[in-house]
Amino acid sequence: MKTTTTYIPADYRLDYFYREGSGPLIILLHGYGQTAQGFFSEVEKIIPKDCALLVPNGIFPLPGKARTIESLGFAWYFYDSQSDQYYIPYSIPSSLIQKLIIQLGLEQKEKIVVGYSQGGYLAPFVAQTLTLMKHVVCINSSFRTDLMQKSSSKYLVHGINGEIDDLVDPQQAKIKHDGLKNLERQGDFHLVPDTHHRINEAILKILESYLR
Repeated sequence: MKTTTTYIPADYRLDYFYREGSGPLIILLHGYGQTAQGFFSEVEKIIPKDCALLVPNGIFPLPGKARTIESLGFAWYFYDSQSDQYYIPYSIPSSLIQKLIIQLGLEQKEKIVVGYSQGGYLAPFVAQTLTLMKHVVCINSSFRTDLMQKSSSKYLVHGINGEIDDLVDPQQAKIKHDGLKNLERQGDFHLVPDTHHRINEAILKILESYLR
């Protein structure tokens, strides 16, 4: 039996934290299996107090062994590396975040999108759906430049990668980041010495410079 794939518009639950502020809207996108609260707690101390803040959970819950709400982590999309196909594509969470921003009346706020790991892969695609983008910062992720769109909107995509990351190859990430030049999106690329996949003080220091 062969199945057919289609995408059907539907209401969908999206949990998020929002804080008002007079400065730009910072959108934080956590990694695979993380939560909004978990990612926020890692970067909270460098978030400017005057900035507005939007921190959503990924749209797909990943129940732990206990299968309780407290044990949930979240994912943004599902990608099959063997077939190089998205079983659940990045366009779905990107669209939902865009709709949330419209629902909250934040279209006219200047925006900075920050993504970590899987959230870093997603961040440029979220940015493509938004207006008044300042820039995108991707932490310990790579870049699907082959799937990104070229547009007249002027903002750059910056990368921060650990030099000894054993989950995301930093050298391949640099090569993919170089491809952003063709889209007129290439920002800075930082290779952080003695740094694995986790966020540390060196990464936070670099990230902070893009949040001012």
